Amino acid sequence: MLYSYTGDMTTEYNGWVNWPTWNIVLWLQNTEHHYRVIEDGIKEKKISDPKVLADYIRNYVFDNTTSWAEFYPKKQISIYFGDVDATLYPLVNWEDVAGSFLPE
Repeated sequence: MLYSYTGDMTTEYNGWVNWPTWNIVLWLQNTEHHYRVIEDGIKEKKISDPKVLADYIRNYVFDNTTSWAEFYPKKQISIYFGDVDATLYPLVNWEDVAGSFLPE
């Protein structure tokens, strides 16, 4: 069973703009495969602009959501990335997510 956050999805959560943003960052930063894909993309494409990286990460998440079921077969992730239902993706602040990968 997937963990499901039942609080307000539009208010700050753990220092992030909202729960979906925090959760996407959590999964991208703490799952080696996802982390390496993002880091390799930054290096290969020489990405330094937060908006460009935000688009890259958003596309990565959207394009790979259904294929992640093979990595997490027991969780039956078909419309999820980690614990985030794909219907919540519009609430994710992708530039904040990108900022977690770029040096300050």
